[in-house]
Amino acid sequence: MSAAGGPVPLEVRQSWLSDARSHLDAELERVLGDRWRLDGRRRPPRREWVTISDFDVTQPCATRFARPSDDESSPSVTTLVTRALAKLALAEWDGVEPPVRALDRTLATLAEPAWVAEALDELDSAARAAVRASVEAWMADVLSSVRGRSDLRWEVERARVDVPGRSIRLTAACDARLGERLRPTTLLVHSGRVPDEHHDRIVAGFVALVVSFWAQAVPERVRCSTAGTGTTRAVPITPEVLAVAVGRIVDLAAAVAEPETAPLAPGGWCRWCHRLGECEPGQSQLGGST
Repeated sequence: MSAAGGPVPLEVRQSWLSDARSHLDAELERVLGDRWRLDGRRRPPRREWVTISDFDVTQPCATRFARPSDDESSPSVTTLVTRALAKLALAEWDGVEPPVRALDRTLATLAEPAWVAEALDELDSAARAAVRASVEAWMADVLSSVRGRSDLRWEVERARVDVPGRSIRLTAACDARLGERLRPTTLLVHSGRVPDEHHDRIVAGFVALVVSFWAQAVPERVRCSTAGTGTTRAVPITPEVLAVAVGRIVDLAAAVAEPETAPLAPGGWCRWCHRLGECEPGQSQLGGST
């Protein structure tokens, strides 16, 4: 999981992180002014916060993000439990034994995180068997992508960052890392997302910034892998990649602040958009059909 070229010195990556945080603060100030500013007042209920996730940053249409459907939901609990269990088991894997043995030990002693243990307790035997099969498949797939290496540190929880001074939350996940938590060198993002160089840069910059926001430095690189491919794609983290992520955060925040002026981006995705019935550009994109 090394990128081409020599490693970027820690002090350089520290300065990049500091600059990116300052850039984000300045751009939010420029675009939002006093919107969602906390200023020491009582923090508003979480439902009133603006949340931007790694799922959102590659969403092509800012209008759809600014005006989400009431019934749009985050990934299912079963999906989250599957990934969490897989990573808990891989953290126990010695790199030699069959990974399912590490899974057996994990399931036999599982107590933390409590939300995973509680979710499993609520499942009947058939559902548990289905989850286990999904866990085994996910473990096999991600190990194929990283060539079975056992020195990765697997990350179960999503990173959540409350932007200082504003009721804006950023949330993202990496699946594994190399290096110390406060000084990572490589982050791994494994998903079902179709490989796309432009989206890789956005996701890599966003994940690097959010996961490392309160660390000492950004990672040297983020590796993106797509389920079923058995490969990873390295995105070196640079000031330019971080700037793309900052720009995307600011664009989405601005869209929520003024949804009536949020830019539309018609495309094939319009077919599944909850706003298609009221969106003329979307209807035109699909030939006028709804």
